[in-house]
Amino acid sequence: MLEYVPKIMRLGRNPMARLTLAKVHFENGNHDRAIEECQAALHLNPKMALAHFGLGIVCKVVGRMDEAISSCRSALKYDTDLVRARLLLAEVEAEQGNLSEAIDQCRQVVSQEPKNAKAHFTLGTFFLDAEEYDEAIESFQQALVYDPQMSVAYFKLATIYQFQGKNKEAIASVESALRLNPVFPRFRLLLGDLYFANKDYSAALLEYEEAIEINPRLAEAHFRAGEVHFAQEEYMEAIVRYRLALQHNPEVVESQQRMGNIYYRLGEYQQAIEQYESVLRHKPTFISAKTDCGDAFTALGQFAEAISQYKEATQLAGVSADKADRLRERGMFQEAIKEYREALSLSSKVIFPESSSGKVVYGAIKESNEQRRHDRFALRFPVDIRSNDSGDYVVARSINASKKGLLIESDSALDVGSDVEVISRVDIEGKRVASRGKIVRIESKRPSEKHRFGIELVGENGVWEKFMAV
Repeated sequence: MLEYVPKIMRLGRNPMARLTLAKVHFENGNHDRAIEECQAALHLNPKMALAHFGLGIVCKVVGRMDEAISSCRSALKYDTDLVRARLLLAEVEAEQGNLSEAIDQCRQVVSQEPKNAKAHFTLGTFFLDAEEYDEAIESFQQALVYDPQMSVAYFKLATIYQFQGKNKEAIASVESALRLNPVFPRFRLLLGDLYFANKDYSAALLEYEEAIEINPRLAEAHFRAGEVHFAQEEYMEAIVRYRLALQHNPEVVESQQRMGNIYYRLGEYQQAIEQYESVLRHKPTFISAKTDCGDAFTALGQFAEAISQYKEATQLAGVSADKADRLRERGMFQEAIKEYREALSLSSKVIFPESSSGKVVYGAIKESNEQRRHDRFALRFPVDIRSNDSGDYVVARSINASKKGLLIESDSALDVGSDVEVISRVDIEGKRVASRGKIVRIESKRPSEKHRFGIELVGENGVWEKFMAV
């Protein structure tokens, strides 16, 4: 449009000519010149509402929000009926976080022009941002009364119904949007999400495929298609989809996290860790990736690394894990892991290394402090606990153990303070080993769970330490 500048300049240096020049420069991306021309027009006519409005538009685009607000208010001062300036003012106030002011300004526009579909729609978006859903629904419906072709209003209604769990109404709304605009991929994605929520996986996949056909580079569509396969345990197909999502947008790190989840489910824990660590290099504060990584380290028996991930997750989430910290300091790694996960409200079960009957399974422990390398071990093995007071035996299993103590699980309970003898039911070099100890902690038994109690080893335990050093 720059070719029109000489012709406009021949019209003279009047305010309207300067404002027209400002529009030309604005549309060509020369915002500084556009501002200069708006200011020149206002120098010639300080009461020119359209020039104030034009200046407000340019200031909003370049991020000078305070000036944009001031310009819009000046425009309305000289022309209270300039609803475009009021709508612009409302949009700037909303971007500044002043939703109540934005809503008030938009309501004034609706009052001035009750049939202004754009005003009703804009008001609906502000109500939606303010989480006033009933008012937002009413505004979007009013927008459709005055502009039945406004597909985006149907889309907004669908998002609200989806949030409210009204999938039937949401599907109807997004289908209306698609009838008006069948080639907008976002509509397809939302419809696919609604079908996915209903576990209609074939219908969901069809919509995601439609979105991919419209825009083959749309990473979100590839990711969601991967979610369909993941939900149906079609893991190889899911991995292909997740890789495509990453290929088109490396920032979609959720795809890599999901691949880690697949390897975890398949028992390929080291590969899972590699995926999670790659995610965390790109997004160090991704809490769920940290907890997933902790779960994979746990499954490998690398409890120190697992605890490091869980502890960082609690810090990022701002939740207290004092009990878990104390357990970690005492070397009770598996109990600490469970407490960290409980603090993080993780509902899924964590996998601990399995042990064979009558044999000790040593996890691949990598201690965080080299000086304590031989001090703590996570071992699961059967033991007998003999009470020194009664002489009775309790059959139990170790959850973890160290040279200084054990965490034991059993169907039977023991009293705190009791002196006991811990006898392994596993032969080491052809004999069972024993050590003296004292019950120092016991957990109250929960429904359907076993008793757990901590034993502190006392006295000389050379044979036990030799056993622990195997």
